[in-house]
Amino acid sequence: VITVNSDAILESVLTCEHAAPHKLVRIYNGVEAQRFRPRPEDAGPRKDAIGLNGGALVLTVGRLSPTKGHADLLEAAPDVLRAHPDATFLLAGDGPMRGSLITQAARLGIATQVRFLGKQQDIPTLLAVADLVVVPSHTEGFSNALLEAMACGKAVVATNVGGNPEALAHGDNGWLVPPQDPGAMAQAINRLLSDGTLRARLGDAARRSVERRFTEQGMVAQLEALYDRLLRTCDKRQATPRRRSPRRRAFSPLVPRREAGQASDKGHVSGLMSHVSFASHVPCPMLGVILSQFPRYDEAFILRELTALAEG
Repeated sequence: VITVNSDAILESVLTCEHAAPHKLVRIYNGVEAQRFRPRPEDAGPRKDAIGLNGGALVLTVGRLSPTKGHADLLEAAPDVLRAHPDATFLLAGDGPMRGSLITQAARLGIATQVRFLGKQQDIPTLLAVADLVVVPSHTEGFSNALLEAMACGKAVVATNVGGNPEALAHGDNGWLVPPQDPGAMAQAINRLLSDGTLRARLGDAARRSVERRFTEQGMVAQLEALYDRLLRTCDKRQATPRRRSPRRRAFSPLVPRREAGQASDKGHVSGLMSHVSFASHVPCPMLGVILSQFPRYDEAFILRELTALAEG
């Protein structure tokens, strides 16, 4: 069984990995709905505390890497600031693009209205003060940053890529724009900043969507149901007499074998490995792999770990 966290990833696995469709199970990511919840009473005091209570705050949360689309957001910012000169853009996260994005903001003449916050631990507080959240990614699997913003009742402008349109219905519980299109992004941001009623309606609908479809409890319940089904299948197979055969390897991972001399990356998922290793002692081992929004499937540390285990 292979679990995937969006229909977009499911289609990718079918197309690129040629996986058998009957082995794929889609289980959406879930968010802690109690931790990430609307907190309007906190917005004013917290804006005062950080000295940003004078205008709209546009927040994006994510690693500062090329595929996250921060450069597109900065290109959109001048058009937004012409319509909303008191707005401030908050970029939470760090990464290899930080230096070039700071240079870009200076080149565009918007450096004083863009704040690079670095890595942040208290994302719910940042979301509480945000007036609008933007997810400008070029690619996505199923964005946790998007779900967290929705859970906090925020209106979100997101690019129409990957799993984003599976969470957001344009004009219903969010706003979708084409990827790598700063003009369309600026237009969407301006519209939502100019219409507080629309922002509130989208944010309320986004929260309801999370409560209905994307809670952590719901995700866990689906995983438990899947595990129960797999265990019942194993029980049935164990009860069926069969000829003894030489022991085979417990699984065949979906990653290419390492080249000769390439070092094994053991990582830090010994708990997972102990369970996977145990599979070699039962007659019908089954392996579940979660594929997410990694640029390449073999960049997932879990899959590297499985490759190392399979090759002994």
